[in-house]
Amino acid sequence: MPKMSDHEDFLNASMVKDKDILVVLDEGVFREPEETGLQRTVFQIRVELPDKRAKTWGMNKTTRNRLARVFGDSSENWVNRRVRVQVLQQNVRGEVKDVIYGWPIEEERRVQTPLQTKTVAAPLESKGNRLVRFTKAYESYKVEDVANLDAKTADGLILLGLAVPIDMVP
Repeated sequence: MPKMSDHEDFLNASMVKDKDILVVLDEGVFREPEETGLQRTVFQIRVELPDKRAKTWGMNKTTRNRLARVFGDSSENWVNRRVRVQVLQQNVRGEVKDVIYGWPIEEERRVQTPLQTKTVAAPLESKGNRLVRFTKAYESYKVEDVANLDAKTADGLILLGLAVPIDMVP
């Protein structure tokens, strides 16, 4: 039986789930409002989904900035790199919508010296504080710099594999 999403070229939140890993297939392109019919310039980039389908992702600025910090400012350096996604509900021009946010997955060779494992309190999933254990260094963060994270940041670090909730640690 044919699936309608197989014939949709653009990625939408119903095609992915939290923690899915996408692979960047090209360097992407900025499209002007005249081209897209939208009111702003958008960045579109082809990605491969876990089921190997290729889709065009209208990537948001937050995700672009994260990828640029880790993979480099030129999107040609993003090709064949992996991005872990998270779907969050956001208010978009007065309407609550599911929005896809991406977190760059650094290759092991890019993590030079892991920090000592240390347990700190950090919120998780907006349900008060829970203990997390940081497992790797990330950008310029030091363990003592991340003791008071908001829930979204803590969840992002967990999605990236940089931290785990204590109740998941053996």
